[in-house]
Amino acid sequence: MSHAFHSRKAVVAMIMILAAGIALGIVTGWAACDRFQQRRIEDFRAHLKSKFTHELRLTPDQQKTLESMLDKWVDEYRATRQRHVDDILKNLDMQRKELEPLLTPEQVRLLDALHAETVNKIKEKMR
Repeated sequence: MSHAFHSRKAVVAMIMILAAGIALGIVTGWAACDRFQQRRIEDFRAHLKSKFTHELRLTPDQQKTLESMLDKWVDEYRATRQRHVDDILKNLDMQRKELEPLLTPEQVRLLDALHAETVNKIKEKMR
């Protein structure tokens, strides 16, 4: 019986390490990508404005209208990205709830801390 108890602890520990690795990988990936995200949006916005202005020979009035369109497109992109993040947060909550029954009370406290840290990092990136 003692052997089975140790095996269960080992499995739970491996699951926690795997979950922590996945969460860390997601957050680290976002950190690397998000750093350049705003710049890429503005670079892409400037690229589109320049390309449309030159290739389509836009008049100054058309360029002003294009400015508001570009603003709208960037806002739509951000809204789409927010929905994606909301789905990820829901999945993290669901995964946490599935893992909890396997854990001891001490492990649940550790999982709660890990979960809160991951959620805070994700939300902070969306500011």
